[in-house]
Amino acid sequence: MYWRPTEQSRHLRPRPVAGEVKSRLSPSLPPALALDLYRAMLADTIESASESAAGTVALYWASDPADRSGFPIPGGVTVRRQRGTDLGERLSAAFAEMLADATDRAVVIGADCPDIGPAVIREAFAALGEHDLVLGPARDGGYYLIGLCRPAPALFGGVSWGTDRVLQETLERAERGGLRVATLG
Repeated sequence: MYWRPTEQSRHLRPRPVAGEVKSRLSPSLPPALALDLYRAMLADTIESASESAAGTVALYWASDPADRSGFPIPGGVTVRRQRGTDLGERLSAAFAEMLADATDRAVVIGADCPDIGPAVIREAFAALGEHDLVLGPARDGGYYLIGLCRPAPALFGGVSWGTDRVLQETLERAERGGLRVATLG
């Protein structure tokens, strides 16, 4: 989910479709139940975003934004289409869009991170007051949250997405780029 404390948007991906979301949970969890779980986590994430008072919320679908597959979009939430062929390209494009103005800040969280409440989102934005990049490290070697106060496309190209190296590779790129980094607990 992408956050920005201005009139611009925040984003979630992808539109929920049975068999395409939480697929690693199958066969233990049938695709229809995995879809229900994903929709519940997505709703929780939208609620946390709204309660954080960080700004407007927008969902970025991987497919046509008009195709919402029955997912109820709360009032005031914008729906857009993702751009890019992999996660790195999608993140880079979203940050470029959200950080068009020098005063903008944006935070991205996963749509399936139900433990991330409004306080974590507020903490991330506060960190961006003194840092260029904020990361919420995940136990699997990735991150559950990333925030920027200016576009940094070099952070996203060639990352080993889906591996235990994502966080480390991002930190290395940030250091090379001279970015001031904050990490959340």
